[in-house]
Order: sequence, then structure tokens, then C-alpha cells
Amino acid sequence: MASVSASASKPVQEDAYASTLENRDEDEALEFIVYSCRQVTVYKIPPRTPQGHRAENWKDVLWTGKLQVASKGRKCSIRLVDRQTGNLFAACPLPEKHEEAVERAVDSSRYFVVRLDNGKGRRAYVGVSFADRNDAFDFTCALNDEERAKSLQAYAETTSAESQTASPFSGLLPPPPENTSREGQEPAGYRLEGSGISSDSFSFEFTDFQRGE
Repeated sequence: MASVSASASKPVQEDAYASTLENRDEDEALEFIVYSCRQVTVYKIPPRTPQGHRAENWKDVLWTGKLQVASKGRKCSIRLVDRQTGNLFAACPLPEKHEEAVERAVDSSRYFVVRLDNGKGRRAYVGVSFADRNDAFDFTCALNDEERAKSLQAYAETTSAESQTASPFSGLLPPPPENTSREGQEPAGYRLEGSGISSDSFSFEFTDFQRGE
């Protein structure tokens, strides 16, 4: 009797598993703005010194506008957005280790170097400053929280996959649904493909700037 019951329930469990995956994909398509600052200043910056980047040397202002940290599934990015039109000026897709793309200036806690990426292999480093130290602190906290959350998510998915492979019931039991709700965070008003970056929408020109490899 037990084997018949298990066999009969398998299609139901498989349907539930497929439904869970479908819901997960739909949830991951939602983008959340986990941090937003209405006013930042972007600078053209000189090459990095052996000690690091010094904000006191940043004199050439390129742009002012809104900065957002956007999270979508396993991906996270920094976006520079026009406050009036909402158009994207430039973006920084964040790698697993955020310090590879964001570096604090050595002489100020309000200034950062950000690695812009147009999604087609071209990169440029620019300076970004916050007028208020609290905004800069919240920006740092948002990046740290996202990095930690993505790391835990990756670990949980790996552990879940290994457990299902090792379990004799892996074909019967679906994984628990992923909780992607972000209470208190602002859902974005639009969705973006892939990494969330469209190079065609950039107004930033990758010319005459300190470039990355």
C-alpha cells in the first residue's frame, strides 16, 4: 500500500515542484530598490595612487542626479538616474565581491570610486560623492546587506540542491518556496533584462575616462 500511495502522489508532487520553480522565476523577475539617494555628484577622476583614490583631487564634475541600489534575484547593481526624466545615466553591475567595483576614497567617507560597465565589455571608473555622511553610511550598509543576502541565498540553494540529490525522497518532495518578499523596500516601477542593465539606454559616454580592463 505504501508504495502505491507514494507512486500515486508523485505526479502531484512534481506538479507542485514545477509550480514552485515557476513562482520563483516570477519572483526573481521583480526588481527592488533597496537604497536611493536623491542627490549625488559624479566626477571624472585621475588615476589611482599607490595609497588609493583621494577625493581632494576630484575637480571635474560630470553629472549630478539620483543614485539607486537595485536588487533583482541574484543580481545587484548601482544605477545613476536622472531625477527629472528617470533616464539611466550609467550603471555599475555589482560582482559577488562588491569591493571589486566600489572603493571608498582614502580621505573621505562620503566619496567612492565606482566602476561603470556598459554591458559590452567597456568599463570606466568615476568618483561619486554624497552630500551627507548619513547617506554615504546608508549606501555602504545597503551594499553590505545585499552582498551578505546574496551569499546566503547562494549557499542555501547549493545546500538544498545537494540535499535533494542525496535524499531518497528527492523525486517526491519539492523544495520550500523561496521568500523573496522585501518588506519596507520600494518595488521598482519597471523590469530590466538579464543583469538589469541596458547599454543602449546609457547617456554616459565611455570616452576620455579612466577605463578598466
